[in-house]
Amino acid sequence: MAATRSVPTPVGFLGMSSLALRMVYGLLSNPDYTVRIYDNNALDKTRISALGGTFCQRPQEVARNAEYLICLADKSELEALFFSRDSSVLEVLLCSIMDTNLYNALEDHISRLGRSDLLLIDSPISASPTNDTKGGMVTFAAGKQDALSRSSTLLHEISDQWFMISGTLGVATKVQLINQMLVGIHISAATEAISFAIKQGLDPFEVYNIAKATTGSSRVFEAWVPKILVNWTVDPILENLADDLSLITSMSRSLQFPLPLSEVAGQLCTRGTGHATAKGKDTHTNLMRVHSPDFPHEAETHHGSENLFSQSNGIDLDNFQFPISTISVVGSDATAMEVAKSLLRAGYVVQGYGAVPNASEGAPPIEGNFLPAQSLAEAVRGTQVVIISVQSAVQVDEVLFGQEEVVKNLSDNAVIIISSSVPPSYMKTLSGRLGRLRSDISILDAPVGDWATNTTNGGLNIMISGDDSTVRKVMAPLLVMAKDVSNLQGVRGGIGAASSVNLISQILAGIHISAAAEALSFAARLELDPNIVFDVLINTSAWSYMLENRGPQILDADWTPILPLSTFIKAVGMFTEEARHLKLPSPVSSATGILYNTVAANGCEDEGDAGVARFWELFTGVSVAKSVLDAAKSCISGAES
Repeated sequence: MAATRSVPTPVGFLGMSSLALRMVYGLLSNPDYTVRIYDNNALDKTRISALGGTFCQRPQEVARNAEYLICLADKSELEALFFSRDSSVLEVLLCSIMDTNLYNALEDHISRLGRSDLLLIDSPISASPTNDTKGGMVTFAAGKQDALSRSSTLLHEISDQWFMISGTLGVATKVQLINQMLVGIHISAATEAISFAIKQGLDPFEVYNIAKATTGSSRVFEAWVPKILVNWTVDPILENLADDLSLITSMSRSLQFPLPLSEVAGQLCTRGTGHATAKGKDTHTNLMRVHSPDFPHEAETHHGSENLFSQSNGIDLDNFQFPISTISVVGSDATAMEVAKSLLRAGYVVQGYGAVPNASEGAPPIEGNFLPAQSLAEAVRGTQVVIISVQSAVQVDEVLFGQEEVVKNLSDNAVIIISSSVPPSYMKTLSGRLGRLRSDISILDAPVGDWATNTTNGGLNIMISGDDSTVRKVMAPLLVMAKDVSNLQGVRGGIGAASSVNLISQILAGIHISAAAEALSFAARLELDPNIVFDVLINTSAWSYMLENRGPQILDADWTPILPLSTFIKAVGMFTEEARHLKLPSPVSSATGILYNTVAANGCEDEGDAGVARFWELFTGVSVAKSVLDAAKSCISGAES
């Protein structure tokens, strides 16, 4: 532990805010610092004074002998304080003003005063929803190296995290605003997704536990969702975000640079800080009540993500009461192919319609008993399990209820596994329709998707909902398809629940890719190096799985499909349509859909989903990858000179 200084370091504050209060309280708890404040309207004056803080009537009293001056007043107030004849500028200036012209004017003013000893730092400060040891304070700092070195101890003291940004004054403020863009979009997306779960009748805590381990995860989602479900009061973070997003969208309009997701997130955060409930009892609320005003936050519905699959590691795959020897696989997509291959390797007889495991050119032959069927009726005849993996609910209907009357040809007590991504509402009605035709038939909602951040041994990711006894019947082939129990995720709530959670994961992932593209494109427009911005963002609250995973593709203009744009066009369309039926606002998803559809309409539908970044290239001429190259050339040129 560092020794206490014999003479405390004096720190002055020009202006106060909810963020400044957190800094003041932290500094006053440390005997190494004293605090003076100039703000006639400051909050908590009595408490601050009791802790040892001093309020001054004139700014010069704060400035006198201060080693650090933290400036949080607005631009007009600071201009008056800095440039009037009786003002005083001190040794190190920490400024949170988004105006590079003000920085330039300050530098000129300091030069005219002949005060080369005065150091100026661009150091915007924001509150993070994912850090709270020092009030969740995150600081970005730019300036000359000697100023940053001199200030590092104080920056560390007032921040949970602080980032040194290379570049001129104003650069740190730009990076901080891009960070806030992503935080605001991620908060809005998380609230929309969890509200969807609530409207579907699912336990939001269980959905949270599942979704945070998927490709739709973000640091905001992990930290924010428990807060909004348990605590319905206004969070100061939301109020600060509303201000920052308003500034961002104002900048974007002046630059004629569209930021559709930031615009929507800003409107939601503004509404979330001042939305009155219908009963008029609350003057403020958070974003959850904007979407789901009637949800009882005190409801005791805290479920974990533990389910029967977590007990399945010791299952004897050869000892089931429900014998399975022949399985039907219907569908011609990649999932159907992989399902057929895995089942054949495990020794099952596979009757396939559309699914041809060795169809790809040069593929090695798959050992096993594969029986290609000439019709749907032939494919399902005599099988105990039918796995359907097609592209849409319409195709599922055609398989089950079309002219070949597949349902009537099913074996007694057969199990139908729907592995397609289809609307949850469709799955809920499908169960009843099948039951009316064949009461002995069971159905499982088991979409296969790219939802998990880690897949063990290359297995398929499968979410499953339905009757527990039905799940147990087909656990053996499910484990074969997944290759490991960790790739199976059970969802409570019956048929339709797995499709709902799968869709939530997909919509979060789709929004996060678009948000990453919007943020990096705006960084390029602000003449920042997108590579540097990316390296900072993945270490802050702005992180998402998709930012880290797809960000390098955006930086390199690599549109090789991990997933094609069409995947998220389908998911977003499905989500917004389901939300419409539920009477749930879905502004973030709708704005995301516009981005994907616009890029797809320009001939990019089959390219990688990261190609959504082309939206800004098409309409503004700004290319993230070109900005990266330009920044690299500038560095090389600077080094040579």
